[in-house]
Amino acid sequence: MAEVTKNVTIIVEQVRAKLSRVITKQYKDENGILKLLTFNAATEQKLLDSLRERDGIRDLILNIGQINTLVKACSDEATKLLHKGIAPVVIIVDPLLRKSLSDIFEKFGLDIVVLSHAEIDSSSKFEVMGSIEIDKL
Repeated sequence: MAEVTKNVTIIVEQVRAKLSRVITKQYKDENGILKLLTFNAATEQKLLDSLRERDGIRDLILNIGQINTLVKACSDEATKLLHKGIAPVVIIVDPLLRKSLSDIFEKFGLDIVVLSHAEIDSSSKFEVMGSIEIDKL
């Protein structure tokens, strides 16, 4: 990939996809099941529609109200899982969204692991513990 682009973000995402077995194994529970959250299809599409490319890097362009709504919805769902004893909280998203969402969660102190579909080992067992729906994005 380094022959195609010098964009570190793109290279990192490609490497993460190649490490899917290792990444997935880190977050499986004692029964070998990856418990995760998702966004519903409409919410994920709204997020994808908010991506803009600048200098070869895709950024999620949301206003502060949208970011607060996103952070609150994700925090609320994460709290539900933590109360059930499920930790760490993992959310799976489109590969184009992973880095931007991870950065937002980190800035706001959310302890949520953001993985892309490409990082999930295809042979893994997983259980969707909840779907986040955000109407106003």
